[in-house]
Amino acid sequence: MTEQKEILIVEDNEYVSMVMEKALKQYNFNVRLASDGRQARKLLKGGKSFDAILLDLYLPHVPGWELLDIIENNPEMKNTSVIIISSAGISSKAKTDLSQRVTAFVDKSSLNLESFKKLIEEFLLD
Repeated sequence: MTEQKEILIVEDNEYVSMVMEKALKQYNFNVRLASDGRQARKLLKGGKSFDAILLDLYLPHVPGWELLDIIENNPEMKNTSVIIISSAGISSKAKTDLSQRVTAFVDKSSLNLESFKKLIEEFLLD
């Protein structure tokens, strides 16, 4: 039996994180939630490793950009998939820069359950 994948959702919108968590659990992933940047930073610096991180960029307390730096600077997370899920207006240059740093970028405003399941299947399933 394969080990359950560990997924961290870093999202301050409770409804969005609930929908993502429910969908991920349908695929038998173990899901942890952080509703703000401070909680996420504590988890990321606490020695816990994740197979994937779904990260909103604009969070209370600690911005997602800073969390992305923490992830990138942790050698134990070099194989962690990072999927940015954000609805904030991000310039095309910033998206291009992000594409070099993350697995995928998803506009939250166009995300629905069906498209999220496709995202799971494309990036998180072996």
